[in-house]
Amino acid sequence: MDIFAEELKLVEAIESECPPALECSALTTIQLQKLIDSSEEYGMTLRIWMLRTLLYTPALEQFNRSSSFTLAQVCEFLGLENYESFVHSNNLSALLAALKVKQNEWESSLGHAVVLPKRIKINLDKLSEIVALSENEKLVLGFFILLHTEEILSDCCNMIGNHLNEFLLVKSVAPVLGLEPAVLNNLLGTQSTLRKSGLIQFDMHNTGTLRYCIDLITPMFVSLMLKDQQNMCEILQGLVHQASAGHLRSVDYRHVKDRLKTVKTYLMHALKSKDSGVNVLIYGMNGTGKTQFAKLVAQELGCTLMEVSACNEAGDPISATRRFRSHRLAQPFFSQGHTIVLFDECEEVFDSAPMFAADCDKSPTAALKSYINQTLESNILPTIWIANSIDNFDLAYIRRFAICFEMNMPPETQRLRLLKRAFKGIVNQKTLCAAAKSPAISPALISKSATVLKTIAKNKTTLDLNQVALQLLNDKLRIQGATEIAMNDDAIADKPRFDPAFIHCDASLPDILDGMRQNGQGRLILFGPPGTGKTEAGKWLAKSLGLPHLSFKASDLLSPFVGECEQNIAAAFKRAGQTKALLQFDEVDSFLSQRAQSNQKWTITMVNQILTEIDSFEGIFIASTNRISDIDEAALRRFDMCLKFDFLTSAQSLRLFKATCAELEIKSDVEIWGASVQKLINLTPGDFAQILRQSKFVKHHTAQTVFNALHKATSLKKSTGARPMGFIQAA
Repeated sequence: MDIFAEELKLVEAIESECPPALECSALTTIQLQKLIDSSEEYGMTLRIWMLRTLLYTPALEQFNRSSSFTLAQVCEFLGLENYESFVHSNNLSALLAALKVKQNEWESSLGHAVVLPKRIKINLDKLSEIVALSENEKLVLGFFILLHTEEILSDCCNMIGNHLNEFLLVKSVAPVLGLEPAVLNNLLGTQSTLRKSGLIQFDMHNTGTLRYCIDLITPMFVSLMLKDQQNMCEILQGLVHQASAGHLRSVDYRHVKDRLKTVKTYLMHALKSKDSGVNVLIYGMNGTGKTQFAKLVAQELGCTLMEVSACNEAGDPISATRRFRSHRLAQPFFSQGHTIVLFDECEEVFDSAPMFAADCDKSPTAALKSYINQTLESNILPTIWIANSIDNFDLAYIRRFAICFEMNMPPETQRLRLLKRAFKGIVNQKTLCAAAKSPAISPALISKSATVLKTIAKNKTTLDLNQVALQLLNDKLRIQGATEIAMNDDAIADKPRFDPAFIHCDASLPDILDGMRQNGQGRLILFGPPGTGKTEAGKWLAKSLGLPHLSFKASDLLSPFVGECEQNIAAAFKRAGQTKALLQFDEVDSFLSQRAQSNQKWTITMVNQILTEIDSFEGIFIASTNRISDIDEAALRRFDMCLKFDFLTSAQSLRLFKATCAELEIKSDVEIWGASVQKLINLTPGDFAQILRQSKFVKHHTAQTVFNALHKATSLKKSTGARPMGFIQAA
């Protein structure tokens, strides 16, 4: 046998007994072209990260034990052409040794440097000038951006597994990036720049893989970081935007002019001195002009007002979590300018403790409070926070606001001014005056309705624009549960119907008016039969004193839900105090019934609530009832005076009969039928008011028909009473 043939057989036998070496091919042009950056250095960086993932994370178990399409894709990118035969022929130690050899070769060839895509590197450098990121922080953020963009890297990291927690995430990612776990833990801790700025958060409640545990500021952030950004503020698009110009002026805020001056002075100083932790909280009912107030402040200070967006560019709502992160991220981006931040509808942040639960496994509530408190103490840009209600705000938050006040509805004079400007040249004065009397007419309601009406007016419509204006306003008032504006001409003209001379009261109403005018306070309870003028007396007092009249019936305040009635009562007194209105409760016996006779706990609680409010109320409060005997004795002692409103005297009945006939233009037989009217008992001013209302449907042409209507009204009353006799009767 040829000696060379024998040697060849011997070599083949030896090779057949030795396991094959792990072969690795170079990156191909096709592989590189599929990447964000086609440079070979960047491709090798990805290879090194992926190889480290296989070596130092739980992904190694999948690599060693299983075969899948994903694994095949990963190995193809790594150039491991014979990995299956190698794994089958070698143990785990041999596999690790072979992979580490490749790791050392690749790291040496790259000079132990990390090469990111050129565009991402440039944008990270620009971003670091704003947010002050270290080299390691840029590395971590760059890796997470690529985790969301490079499919092959994401597939490789998916092999780490699901159900990661923060500890396992740090433990897995640290060796991939060549960092010590302690170092990466600091880079991703709650106090780190990446987390505090809002660039990165963890979603540990997500059961997905590593990619889905990393919550970048916005899905658009990744694509924006891949583009040429001349202005890095562009990466905030959809998160923060410049607020639109306001349309209200200083004159529209005369009712809070001191607040306006205080806020402007404070923010002007804060902007000049670059103070941190400057926050103003404005809360109040919808439509009172809170947002417009913030815009006016920025305008008069010459500032840019950046608003935290409530919706993204697609029009979809942004979660409370992301909005709060947007606020934090905006701080360094606009810190060099003359800028104020507006955060509208902030109650969704301060009310919802669970929203940050994903950022903390141990104590979500404690983490939330700490997170919010730190923001309120350290925000670089002065911020105006707007809320409709602060009932659920933690007191710890409220204490951190430098200024906190409630924006109330503007008074009648302010409402009339707003209405005149909004409806100028379209609606007449009478309609505007009627609308201004409604305390529920807000600046926002005026603005929206005026916009609609102006559009209608441009089309040269034949519609009565005064009626359309009232309809638009009343539709909204009805939805709000507020009293509608009267549509009839009498209400618009505001003709006075009340005359103290036609009121049978056991005290002089003009004298009471003088006393209230001097003292500015008073608590009266008016009692007597229906129609005797109790409610109208309250309106007359308010008008004579130049005060808004805030009136509530029992149905406005009572509620079937426990505690809600007490809340409604407290809100009514609060609103009266804020608007400096005369407050009147009709049917007050529904609230102040005898506690000793009640077995219902809620009744006792309700009485206690209203008594507490009466004691602390510094304005004018009037209660009226038809059933004085049902009122709690302790409640009666709270009132300065108890005024009885009784049926008309015969003399009052005659005078009011003559006045009514005169208004109906009836002249004949008035004296004759007037004598008969004097004999009627139980007449009230309300009966005569009813006659005038009837005249809109059934015309009264004679004094006799007026008398017949009055006689019918008295005959229908359950209580007949009796006319005082002789000289006791008032003349």
